[in-house]
Amino acid sequence: MPPTVDKTICLTVVKESPSITAVNKSPCLTAVKKSPRLTAVKKSPCLTAVNKSPCLTAVNKIPCLTAVNKSPCLTAVNKSPCLTAVNKSPCLTAVKKSPSITAVNKSPRLTAVKKSPRLTEVKKSLSLTKIKKSPNLTAVNKSPCLSAVNKSPRLTAVKKRPRLTAVKKSPCITAVKKSLSLTKIKKSSNLTAVNKSPCLTAVNKSPCLTAVNKSPCLTAVKKSLSLTKITKSPNLTAVNKSPRLTIIKKLTIETSGDVYCVL
Repeated sequence: MPPTVDKTICLTVVKESPSITAVNKSPCLTAVKKSPRLTAVKKSPCLTAVNKSPCLTAVNKIPCLTAVNKSPCLTAVNKSPCLTAVNKSPCLTAVKKSPSITAVNKSPRLTAVKKSPRLTEVKKSLSLTKIKKSPNLTAVNKSPCLSAVNKSPRLTAVKKRPRLTAVKKSPCITAVKKSLSLTKIKKSSNLTAVNKSPCLTAVNKSPCLTAVNKSPCLTAVKKSLSLTKITKSPNLTAVNKSPRLTIIKKLTIETSGDVYCVL
């Protein structure tokens, strides 16, 4: 499993953002979660059969799996001074406390976008509370208010802000990317030993695991009409394609394949 820097040390403006709160508390998402169809899938006798399958129990209790989890190699990677060095890197601390980041976070323009009455109006207009197709969905997607928020000059100004660009190109971010400690973890013989462990191979090739994966009950759950209706639900689509989620996704600083900070 690739090492990652704990998200808590990264800059998470979006974590408590009104936008992410709005998505999480969206009536659309609530409708999907409380859907009788989803309840039917969860309480499906097939799913119960898979969960209580003796094969699945056998895989969970397999000595090899325990050996991998308690492997001294894995412990060595987790307690590696290299990993500690990355987590406590002065560069990472510098990025976290960067005046540029603080300036972006406290930007009056960003605050103005978050508290925009137009954005509030769009949030309150999301009255899609059923799985069925709703004319409200079309109304929200084509809403002039939503267009106004997305095309807002203030939002554009925040995205193109020189300070935000400065953070993305920060020498500290580059230093974390090219960190020798991080390279050592990735190339660690301990990590290689865990990944190539005969125990891990035994678990992956276990006939019990194969039996669970190919179980007719599991296939029945996957092909369930109820589940298909939920996954194709216009409400779920509305949440996934939410302009707010798009904005959040674009406000991400990639520092490597394994380490990332979210603004």
